[in-house]
Amino acid sequence: MARWHLCALAVVESFAPGQQTCQLAYADFRPPCREGMPATFRPGMHHEGRDTMLGFMVEATKDVECCLVAGGRSWEVGFHLAAFVERLRKSNASLARGLYDCMGDPNDSLGEVLYGIFCGPKVCEDFEIAPLAMERLLGNFCNLQLPEPPGNEEVSADELSSWKNVSLDFVVAGNARCGTQSVLNNLYQHPSLDFTSGKSNEDYSLFSQGQMSKFVPTKKLLGTHRASYRGKGHDTQLLGLNNPGIATYPLSYYALYLMKKVKMIVVVCDPLRRLEKLFMYQHYCHENFDEAVRRFDAVPRHLNHRKDCDPSTRALIGVRRMWAKAQAFGPHLEELIKLLGHERLFIVHQASLRKKPGQTYGRMAKWLGATEPFPGGMIFKRYNFRRGHRTDLCKNSTVQNVLKAMLASEYASIQLAIQWQEQTFFQPEALLELRSKQSRCDMSEELVEGPCGLSDDDQSGCPQLDVAGAV
Repeated sequence: MARWHLCALAVVESFAPGQQTCQLAYADFRPPCREGMPATFRPGMHHEGRDTMLGFMVEATKDVECCLVAGGRSWEVGFHLAAFVERLRKSNASLARGLYDCMGDPNDSLGEVLYGIFCGPKVCEDFEIAPLAMERLLGNFCNLQLPEPPGNEEVSADELSSWKNVSLDFVVAGNARCGTQSVLNNLYQHPSLDFTSGKSNEDYSLFSQGQMSKFVPTKKLLGTHRASYRGKGHDTQLLGLNNPGIATYPLSYYALYLMKKVKMIVVVCDPLRRLEKLFMYQHYCHENFDEAVRRFDAVPRHLNHRKDCDPSTRALIGVRRMWAKAQAFGPHLEELIKLLGHERLFIVHQASLRKKPGQTYGRMAKWLGATEPFPGGMIFKRYNFRRGHRTDLCKNSTVQNVLKAMLASEYASIQLAIQWQEQTFFQPEALLELRSKQSRCDMSEELVEGPCGLSDDDQSGCPQLDVAGAV
């Protein structure tokens, strides 16, 4: 198996300043940093004694910081091993065999390109550092002296940065389909709060499916994120990012953990309510598919030409049972509590947003650090939701009961999380719903279509009533 991990501890020597070229500077550059540690998660990766993503991210961060302290720049260097071996075989077959024996089969399951973190002098650019880094690594790690370094077509380099360099104060990190759009749109009305992508938009410039699997960010990624800002355009007290997928991607929330000061808001809701909505989007056979897409009740990419769908939620306890179990959020919630604690994590239940919006949003803004209240007469609205029957679930009590039993661990995890949150914010309405496993199927007002909440593309929002009765 090819060695994705090319670790070789460099010999500690002093950095020789004043060199004018990359090649000369690199020849004398010996930082006390590891070379070849991975900067990107890839299928098939393994590492003895370090079996968690967070472990990889911490180690990668240490390597980047080591290089910075040594006065250098960190790079993720890619080595196109298969291409290099093929070229080398034509001129020096024995050397190619030696490289093959050292590095392994370049055509195995990890692919033809090996990646690792390397530290170079500040004067070096990407096209300079990549061949020099590989030449040194192969000499140290494989004890091979190459007639010439790999060519630019056989190596690549991306400069690395640190999660600490991300300029954010907080994120709305999920859980998707539980009310994150309402949280974004309502918090955006606060004069002290801004969002990177403005009102109603999700920001995938930094966190996209686990930030493209990066353990540490590239400098280019952070630059793209900064350039994508579409907020209020004037100074505000606190800057947030909305991406409801963060809370279900460990690479993403571990990155937030490493940012040290960034706070996270997580919205939770009745597990059955969320599962039905996910099913509606991804697998349900709508009577009118085009209309469902227009209303954002269906997502085209999840259906194979409108044929790969299920006519009933009975599929959730049958052919879609494994899919349903895979939507579990409890394990992520437990990990977030352990990682972030009360200082950096605020868990709010959808019931609190529905029944006491003024109190809930006010407490949330204060926890974020806002020093002034929401504007007087602020009307808190509910967005991206559907009244009425979304699927056939609420017409089948048997399926409801089976699913609630199947989701028992989810109910327990969310209840424990809301009880944990009591130290900073008490949510009695949420606890009542969780203990009785009350879903939207048990709320008559949710099942009758009204003047709003007709579809997820309705951005006008529905006003919500506080318990006192005032909008």
